[in-house]
Amino acid sequence: MSTYTTELRYILESYAGLDSSTEYPSVNTVIEKARTKLFSFNYPIFDEAYKEHLESLICLHFYRREIGFETVGLFKLYLEQKMREIMPFYNQLYKSELLEFNPFYDVDLTRDHQLKHNAEEKSVNESSNKSNSSENFNNSTAVKSNDNTVQGVSSRDEGKSSSKNNSNAKNSTNANSSSNNKQRYSDTPQGSISDLEKDKYLTNATINDASVKDISTAISSDEATGSEESTNTHTSNTGTENKHEETNNSTSSKTSTLTNNLTDNGNRNSNSIDDYLEHVKGKQGSTSYASLLKEYRETFLNIDLQVIGELNTLFMLLW
Repeated sequence: MSTYTTELRYILESYAGLDSSTEYPSVNTVIEKARTKLFSFNYPIFDEAYKEHLESLICLHFYRREIGFETVGLFKLYLEQKMREIMPFYNQLYKSELLEFNPFYDVDLTRDHQLKHNAEEKSVNESSNKSNSSENFNNSTAVKSNDNTVQGVSSRDEGKSSSKNNSNAKNSTNANSSSNNKQRYSDTPQGSISDLEKDKYLTNATINDASVKDISTAISSDEATGSEESTNTHTSNTGTENKHEETNNSTSSKTSTLTNNLTDNGNRNSNSIDDYLEHVKGKQGSTSYASLLKEYRETFLNIDLQVIGELNTLFMLLW
């Protein structure tokens, strides 16, 4: 029974709708019905689902303790104040307890490497060849004869001819080529070939794109010029003298010009990506497993009991 104020159990039994006090094992039923009325205020909590466990534990711990205030309203005021002040800190402790790790591992290293290579090459090669050739031909023939005849006739033939031939040729070639090379590598043998084709779980990937463009132009011209002259003279005299004279002159010339222009343009683009993921985990140092286990045990915390200890000042310290 209460000595100075009132015990927490009477407040909870009143919230649960009981007219008389009850004993164990009905205590947990009373707490389940009344805790939401006692903690009818908001306070920060790392997980809303954890509220039921924490509030039930607080009610059970102080179930037979007298409140340290004259009225229930005053007690709830300071209970709300205390919970709002202390819970932000204890929420961090609760969250840290959720972290999972192997206490015997002192190395857990993940290295993600990605390197991109971009290269562009341009080349222009130009060449020009020009050749000239010239040929000249001269031919001259003279024939003379004297006869005694009775009659004479004189004649002269002249002839002249020239020719000129021009030819031009132009050849152009264009060639474009492109290539795409993709290499995939995975050092996890449990993966399947289909994972590699889908670019999943890759340790290393390389992509090479290349394009080459070639342009070639060849121009040639050929020019030939020729000329020929011919003169024939015939003289005949009738009588005592017959004179015959014949002269042939032939001139021919040929000029040839060959021009060859070659242009070669090349463009090459190369893009590659080196991407790999390295994960090192395990024990590397010289510390013994016993020392690691002992150090791990020292991190164990009873956070619920620490929160309850913070609320101890809200109850009578004399009993």
